[in-house]
Amino acid sequence: MSEDAATRGDAILVQVRFALDQEDGWPPQPDEMLWAQPLGEGRYVVETPPWYVRSLAVDDVVAAEVGADGALWAGGVLRQGGRLTVRLLPLPDGPLGGDPEEVRLVFAPLGVRSGTPSPEHGIVALDIPGDGDLRAIKALLIAGESDGSWDVDESRVSDAWIVL
Repeated sequence: MSEDAATRGDAILVQVRFALDQEDGWPPQPDEMLWAQPLGEGRYVVETPPWYVRSLAVDDVVAAEVGADGALWAGGVLRQGGRLTVRLLPLPDGPLGGDPEEVRLVFAPLGVRSGTPSPEHGIVALDIPGDGDLRAIKALLIAGESDGSWDVDESRVSDAWIVL
């Protein structure tokens, strides 16, 4: 299996690149690669939460095609999957000492998954189930932001999340 493909259970996953709009050097790279499951006909289900791609979440279906460079490049989102993405930046002076793994452990009991923290900045991308206990998850996010554990960026949230 190539480094551009992996498996999860019986599913074959491929890397899909997403072009990023950079402003003043942020995000720190021009694109982000996410693992996705091919559905056929140029459609892919996103399997990992993004660190930098805005308004995208796990289970979203995206269109993608092979570019001139041979990489698989994402186009638009064809269907939202109902999950949310919130990114956290653990703060080194906070109660968790800036440890991304500690941040992940705090949210796990609420059914929140997260991808591997970004190696450059330690960003933790939370994959929140749309039918999860949004009130408890949001309360935990606010508490951690208040006590200096992390900074929060709501990348993709739902109407139900916003009204809490």
